Amino acid sequence: MNNQPDIRTYFELQPLLPIVEWWQFALMLCAVGMFLGWSVWLYRRDTAKLRTPIAIALTTLRVATMALVLVYFLSPGKRTETRITKDSRIAILVDTSLSMGLSDEDGPPSSIANNARNATRSEQVAQWVKQQSPIQRLQADHEVTVYRFDKDAQPEQVASFPKLRSNDGEKETDSVPVGEAQLKTIRTSRRFAAVAFVLAAISLFSLALWAWQRIKEPESASFWAAISLLSCLVCGVFFGIADLSASEFDLLTSIGWKKAPAVLDRSSDVDLALNESQLDPAPTVSDIDWQDRLSARGGSTRLGSAIEFIVNRERAGPIAGIVVLTDGQSNAGKLPQAAVAAAANASIPLYPIGVGSNVTPPNIAVADVQAPPRVFPGDRFKVKALVTSFGLEGSSAKARLFSIDADETEAEIEEAEDSIRLGADGEPVPVSFDVQRSEEGKRKYIVRIIPLEQEREVRDNQRSADVSIVERKTNVLLIAGGPTREFRFLRNQLYRDKSVTTHVWLQSAKPGSDQESDVLLDSFPETKNEMYFFDCVIAFDPDWRALSADQSELLERWVAEQAGGMILVAGPVNTPEWTRRPRGDKAIDPLRKLYPVSFYSQGSAVLKLGRFGGDKAYPIEFTREGRAAEYLWLDDSSARSSETWDSFDGVFGYYAVNESKAGANVLAFFADPNTMVGDRLPIYLASQFYGAGRVFFQASGEMWRVRRMNVDYFEAYYNRLVRWASQGRLMRDSKRGVLLADRQRCWMGDNVNLQAILRDAQDQPLSMSEVTATILRPDDTTDSIVLRSNSAAVRPGTFSGQFIAAIEGDYRISLPIPDSPDLETLATTVRSSIPDLEKERPQRNDKLLQEMADKTEGYYYRGFEAFSVSPESESAPENLIQLRDQETLLTGALDRVFKRKLMMWLMALIAISLTLEWTTRRLHRLA
Repeated sequence: MNNQPDIRTYFELQPLLPIVEWWQFALMLCAVGMFLGWSVWLYRRDTAKLRTPIAIALTTLRVATMALVLVYFLSPGKRTETRITKDSRIAILVDTSLSMGLSDEDGPPSSIANNARNATRSEQVAQWVKQQSPIQRLQADHEVTVYRFDKDAQPEQVASFPKLRSNDGEKETDSVPVGEAQLKTIRTSRRFAAVAFVLAAISLFSLALWAWQRIKEPESASFWAAISLLSCLVCGVFFGIADLSASEFDLLTSIGWKKAPAVLDRSSDVDLALNESQLDPAPTVSDIDWQDRLSARGGSTRLGSAIEFIVNRERAGPIAGIVVLTDGQSNAGKLPQAAVAAAANASIPLYPIGVGSNVTPPNIAVADVQAPPRVFPGDRFKVKALVTSFGLEGSSAKARLFSIDADETEAEIEEAEDSIRLGADGEPVPVSFDVQRSEEGKRKYIVRIIPLEQEREVRDNQRSADVSIVERKTNVLLIAGGPTREFRFLRNQLYRDKSVTTHVWLQSAKPGSDQESDVLLDSFPETKNEMYFFDCVIAFDPDWRALSADQSELLERWVAEQAGGMILVAGPVNTPEWTRRPRGDKAIDPLRKLYPVSFYSQGSAVLKLGRFGGDKAYPIEFTREGRAAEYLWLDDSSARSSETWDSFDGVFGYYAVNESKAGANVLAFFADPNTMVGDRLPIYLASQFYGAGRVFFQASGEMWRVRRMNVDYFEAYYNRLVRWASQGRLMRDSKRGVLLADRQRCWMGDNVNLQAILRDAQDQPLSMSEVTATILRPDDTTDSIVLRSNSAAVRPGTFSGQFIAAIEGDYRISLPIPDSPDLETLATTVRSSIPDLEKERPQRNDKLLQEMADKTEGYYYRGFEAFSVSPESESAPENLIQLRDQETLLTGALDRVFKRKLMMWLMALIAISLTLEWTTRRLHRLA
C-alpha cells in the first residue's frame, strides 16, 4: 500500500476555566477590554510628568504583561492532523489450474526454444504480461497486486506493484517526508533565533547609549531607554517562538547553538548518504519470472473461492476492481455466482479476461497405457490403452501398437492394429493388444491413434509404456509375527504367482510346521549373500526383537545401498513391544530409521496406540499424493480406482504413530473424526525413499477386506505394491548406481523429486558436488537438471533434485554416470497427466465470464487483444476502471512537550516584563 500523507499542524485553545458558551467568551472579552482600558488610563495618569518614550514603554510593558497572562489563561495547545491518501488498488487473479496448461489451435506459438507447438494458456498469459505490459498500464492510476489461484481455497500472492509516479504529474502537497519536515522546522526556528539575537544586540546598544547620554541629553536618553526595554521584551518573545516552533528539540539546537542530530542533519556528506538506497526498491514487472510463477499446476479450479477471498479482504479498502484471467471453468469450492453476488454487494466490479478458445475442437487422445513392467521371455502379455475423444462420437479410428528398444536406437516395429468406435465426449474407450516377445531386454510399447481429418492437435494421439523382458523372478521374503488373515491371503497369492519366489519366515510357527512357500525359513538371513538375494521384504506385525544388531544393520544396508524394497504392516501384538524399546538399542534403532513414520515414545499412553477391532468400519481418506500413486490403484485408471476406493467400506483399526518423517509421503488417513489428534487424522498409509530403497507403511493388516468387493482387488493391491517396492532392485541399470523418481505417475504441475545413488570405479560413494541429468519432455524438447550432493541423506553418494511436470505426457530422465568407461547411463520415466476434472470442459466459458462482468458493472474482455486496445478506446481499462483513492484523517494527541515549553516561556516573559516595568518605575521614582 502506498500512502501519501498530508500533514497539517494547528493550534487550539484550552482555557484554564471551562468556557464553552458564546456569552462566556463575550463576557471574558468585555472584562479584558475594561481591564486594559483601566490600565492604560492609570498609566497615562502616573506617567504624565515623565518623558513620552518612557511613558509609552511602561504602558507597553503593562499591556504586554496582561496579554501574556491572557495567553496563559487561554492555554493554547498544538495538534497534528494527518490526511493519508491510500492509492486505488486493483487485484489481478490468474487461473493456474491444469486446464490452463492446455493448448488452443488459434493460440500463438510457444516462446520456449526449439518448440514449434502452440503455447499453452498459461504460457500465453505469461508472454502477454511480459510483452504487452498490462500491469504497468494499470499502475499509472492504481496499485496492482497479482494473485494465482487453482485448487487451494485462498489465492496465493505472486507480486505487488505500487502506483507509478512521475515528477511532473505528482500531486503537490505541503507535506514532506518526516526527516525533511523536522529539518524545515529547525531552519524556521533558527530564523526566529537570528531575529532574537539582532534584537538583543539592539537592546544592549540602546542601553549603552542611554547610559552615555542620560546626563548630557536626558530627552535623547529616554528614547534609547525605551528602545532598550521594548527590544529586550521582544527579544524574549522571539527566543520563545524559536524554541516553540521546534519544540521536539532542545533550545540550544533550535537557536543554532548546537548541531542537529546526525540522523536529521543534511549538512554533512555522511548524512546525505542516508537516502532511499537503503530501502528495498519496489519490484518491477521484469523482475518476476512469470513463466514459472504462473505455470499451470492445480488439479482443480476454485474460481468462486478466489473471488470471494479478494472481495472479503478488500471490501473496506480502495479497491477499484478485480481483473480475472481465466478460461471460466470452475469445478471446486464456492460457486462463482455466490462470489459475484458478494462482489456486487460490495460495489467491486469484475473485469474478466477470457483465456483460451470458446469451442472444443474435434480431438482424440490416448488417455492411458497400461503394460506389465516386467515379463518373462516368451510370455504373452497385454498392452491396454484408454482412448478418449471430443466431438467425434460414433466415428471410427485405427489404433496401432508399435515397439522400439529402450534407447530408441532401432526403427519402430508395428506389433498390432485394431479399429475402435469413439464414444461420447470424454468417455474412455478401451483397446487391448496381445503381445509376445522372446528376446530379453527393455522395450517401449507405443499406442498410436491414426489422426482423423478433422483433428488439429495430434500430440496427444500417442502414449507409451516400458516393459522389461527378463528371466529373473522377483524374490520376496515374507515375515509375520503370527498367522494373520492378511498374511495367509498374501502368502497363498505369492506362492501361486510364477513370477515370484517366496521365502516365508513365520515367527510364531513351531519347528516342523509347513507353509505354502518355495522356501521356509526358521530365522532371518545372517549374511550378505543370503540378504542380497531378495528384492522385497514384506513384514506383518514383525517382532524385530528377534533380530540381532548385525542382522538389523544388514537389513538397513540392503535397503539403503542395494535398493531393497520393504512393505511394513503394523499390528497390535509385536509392534507395541519393540517400539517401547528405548533409544540406543543397536538392534532396534536401524529398523526405526526404515519406517517413514515416527512412533510415540516409551511413556506414551495406551490410548495413543490406536484401535484394533470395533463395531464400525471407517473409510481410508486418500491424500492427493495417494490418489496419484499408481501403485495404490485397484483399477487401470486413476478415476476408476478412486471410485473403487470411495466405495470401500473401510477398516476397523489402525496403529497410531506420532508423525511422518521429513521427506516421507503421507498417502492416506484413517477417517474416523473421533481419532483426530489436534487437527490431524491418524496416518494409515505412508511411503518414503530410504537411500536407494523404497519403504511402505500400513497401519493395520486389513486390506483383505477389499476382497468383499472383488477378489482381484486384493491381488492388484499387493501386486502393484511389490512391483513398486522392488523396482529399484529389478530396474538397476548399473552396478554403480540407481536413478529413482519419487513417483512414476503425477499430475501436471506437480514437483517430481529425483534421487541418484552413485558409486565410483572403486565402488566407493561418488564424491562430487553435483551431477547433471537430461530430461526429454513430452514435446520432444530437452532440459537439464542438476542433482546436488545431499549431505543429509542416509548414505554418502546421494544426489537430489526436482523438476516440475509442466505439460502432459512422458518425461524420460537420463543420467550419465561420471567417469564410467562405457558411458553408462541411468534412466527412469515419469508420466504426467491432467486430472479428468480439468479435462471435462476445456473450452472457455464465455457465458459465465460475461455474467460476472454484467452483475458487478464491470466489463468482459474476450481475449488479451480486447484488453490491450488503445487508451483512446471506450473499452480501454483506463476509461472503464474508475479511480478509487481513499482518504483517511488521523488526529494526533496534544503535544505535551510544546505545552510544557509554552507555559515555561509565558511565565518567563511575564517575569521579564514585570521586572523591566518595576526597575523602570524605581529609576523614575514612581510608586
